[in-house]
Amino acid sequence: MRVTVPMLPPHEASPNARSHWRAKASAIKQFRKDVFLCVVSERNKIPNFHALKHCDVAVQFHVPDERFIMDDDNARASLKAAQDAFEDAGIVEHDRSIKILSVGFTPYSPIAPSLVFEIYAPCSGCGIMIGEKSEAVMTFIGNYCLCGSCLVTLRKRGFLRVDWASEYSTRCLYLDGRIKVEPVKRS
Repeated sequence: MRVTVPMLPPHEASPNARSHWRAKASAIKQFRKDVFLCVVSERNKIPNFHALKHCDVAVQFHVPDERFIMDDDNARASLKAAQDAFEDAGIVEHDRSIKILSVGFTPYSPIAPSLVFEIYAPCSGCGIMIGEKSEAVMTFIGNYCLCGSCLVTLRKRGFLRVDWASEYSTRCLYLDGRIKVEPVKRS
C-alpha cells in the first residue's frame, strides 16, 4: 500500500528543534492528524482490511531543494507522529511493530513538499513481503493477509469460494507459522 502525505514533518518534530513545548505539541498533533486522514483514505480502498501484526515501511521525502535534506537519524525521529497515526488508523496493532526500512530524499521533486510511505505486509501463507513494488496483491481473508499467489493456490485447491456478497467463505487456522485453510462445504 502506498500513502502520500502532502506535507513534510514540522520543524518542531525534529529532535534538534529548540521550540516551546506548546508550539511543538500543537505542530506534532496537527501532523499526526493529517497523516491519519491520508492513511485512512488509502486504507478504505482495500476491502476487508484488518490491522497487521507488523509491517515494514520505506519512506521517501520529496523536498523542494537540498536545504531540506536531513540525516537519517533525524528523519526517522521526526516520523514518530506518523507511526502513531498508522496505529490510530488501524494499519498496525501497535506502533512498535512498524519497522522503517529506509529513508530517502528526492530534491526538486514536482510533488514537493510531501512524504510517500510504501507499506509492506507479510503474507500469512508464504511470508513474502507484500507491497506496491512487489507483484503480490494484498488480500484479506478474515484476519489474514494473503499474497496473490497463495490466494490463487487456495482457489485452485477448492479451499476458497466467492459468494454473492463477494466475501470469502472459508475457515482459516494459523498453525506453526503457516496458514491452514479448511475447505468450504458446498451446499
